[in-house]
Amino acid sequence: MKFNKILHAILALLWVYTLYLLMNNQGMNAMYLMSIGMLVESVYCLFSKN
Repeated sequence: MKFNKILHAILALLWVYTLYLLMNNQGMNAMYLMSIGMLVESVYCLFSKN
């Protein structure tokens, strides 16, 4: 359960950084970061026992 909260906190920071990149007109880097975040979230859901 603790790992779940840590992972969600890290992903929330990742989305904040993605928003920062978009505000600074770095759309391609934001897209790469967004795809990495989505992949991590999907793999976590695949292997989680919830």
